[in-house]
Amino acid sequence: MRSTSSSVSRSPAVPVDIYEAATKTSPDHLLIVAPFLGQKDSKPEICCDGILANGELVFSAFSEKARVASEPPYEDLRIVTSDDLDPGVREAARDVAAQLAAKLGVRNCVFHAEFWVTGNGPQLSDFMTRPGGGLIPEMVKAKWGVDLRAAHVYASFAMADELARIAREAKTAPEQVAIGSLYSAPGKTAMMLGNDERATLAEDKRVIAYSVVSEFSNSAVGSNDSRGALCVRGGDSAGAVAALDDIAARFGLV
Repeated sequence: MRSTSSSVSRSPAVPVDIYEAATKTSPDHLLIVAPFLGQKDSKPEICCDGILANGELVFSAFSEKARVASEPPYEDLRIVTSDDLDPGVREAARDVAAQLAAKLGVRNCVFHAEFWVTGNGPQLSDFMTRPGGGLIPEMVKAKWGVDLRAAHVYASFAMADELARIAREAKTAPEQVAIGSLYSAPGKTAMMLGNDERATLAEDKRVIAYSVVSEFSNSAVGSNDSRGALCVRGGDSAGAVAALDDIAARFGLV
């Protein structure tokens, strides 16, 4: 795809003329901008998973990206729940998500939204009217007791009462929960889980869920064909991420 013109009306972090000059001087006016917010300059990135019932935000849960790949496609390697997020940031993010859904005419849905937390408040970077990908639903269920996949089915049939019921039954577990994408460490062969490895994971009380997938299409975007995911619990946020890293290292994964 080619772009013959480019215009940016407002940017809170980088002067507009930088973008316009870059697009005018780049070959064929093609420009790929590496992320300049989030992990790239120490501004946190957060996720908000929630439920709307009859246009009302009835449930929201927040997590933070603890580690993002340094090279494209900038995959989220670690996401962890947190009880310490600034209340003002939470409120602003919830408000943005609810307003966007209203603008889209969506009254009943499960949504996954992502934000960069900047000096100007949370800046929306992603919004989907479905549960987040990977093991995000497992993370939310383990921490808050809410089944986003079941809620997504109810939302598909506009069953607002059921959505509200699920939200009322939410509860918060004391331990934080971390999820992560896992890949074979350098020099290791593609990840395979045999019976012994599965038994080890099943016996580890920190492990909530795990999965392994092999997709040939992954190589097209620079990822390994074999990919795994873990969802674990572990004390505070740092402890949960450390538990995930410990388990990954035992299997020769990163």
